[in-house]
Amino acid sequence: MCANVPPFRTTMKLMGMYPLPFWDVQISGAIQALPGPAHNGTRTYSRAEILGLPEGQTLSAATLALTVVEPNIKYAPHVNKADLRVSKVVRLGGYRVTGSLDVFNVLNSSDVLAVNTTVGPNWLNPTQVLGGRLFRVAARLDF
Repeated sequence: MCANVPPFRTTMKLMGMYPLPFWDVQISGAIQALPGPAHNGTRTYSRAEILGLPEGQTLSAATLALTVVEPNIKYAPHVNKADLRVSKVVRLGGYRVTGSLDVFNVLNSSDVLAVNTTVGPNWLNPTQVLGGRLFRVAARLDF
C-alpha cells in the first residue's frame, strides 16, 4: 500500500460589493482561483499482457487496473473564474423591487476542470471544462 499524501493546494476566493453614489445602483463581483485537476494515470491490463506469473498461476480476473503514474505529483494550472453583478433598487409605495443582471464567467475562459486519467491515446484530454459566459436577468420583490 502506498503512502499517498496530497500536497497543500491554494484556493483563492475574493468577493466584494460597492454601492454606486447615484441611481441606487450596486455592483458586485467574485473572483476565484481554484486548483486544477491532478494528472494521475491508470491503465487496465488484460491477462495476455501480464507476464511473469509463476507457472500454473493465472489471473482470476479478466483484467487488472494499475496506477502507472504516481498520483498527486503533477497538476494542471489553476482554474480562474470571474463573476459580475449589477443591480438596481426601485421603491414603489411600500414595495421594494431589486432588478439585477448577473454575468458568470465574465472572461469566458474554458479552463479545464477534469481530465481523462486512463493512460492511452486520450490520456489528459479534458473531460470537463468551465462553462461559457452566462447571463441571468432577475428581479426580487420585497414587501
